[in-house]
Amino acid sequence: STLRSNFSTSVTRHSGAPVMASQPREYDPEIKDIADYVANKAIDSDLAFDTARWILLDTLGCGLEGLRFKECTKLLGPIVPGTVVPNGTKVPGTPFVLDPVNGAFNIGAMIRWLDFNDCWL
Repeated sequence: STLRSNFSTSVTRHSGAPVMASQPREYDPEIKDIADYVANKAIDSDLAFDTARWILLDTLGCGLEGLRFKECTKLLGPIVPGTVVPNGTKVPGTPFVLDPVNGAFNIGAMIRWLDFNDCWL
């Protein structure tokens, strides 16, 4: 008797995922409006710039203060310990330089940690 294998490198497997359209889809009008506003709106208000500066400083302060809490810092860092991504995202207040997705998560976690928990501290 001969053993027969079902393994083949030429068999095409099909997933249950929907087939993507070959043509790029149009963005929703709301997304277009937001992108246009962000890219093209001239800001000529001193109050708007002052407010943005204060919000940025508050955000950085929340993130840096969040680093005092072990429950926050244990969420931070690369997935593989010791990994440094050249030209990656620097996580303020830490030695971490991460890929953009993990860097965004780390920075967001720092900021939200204190922002959420400062009511309970």
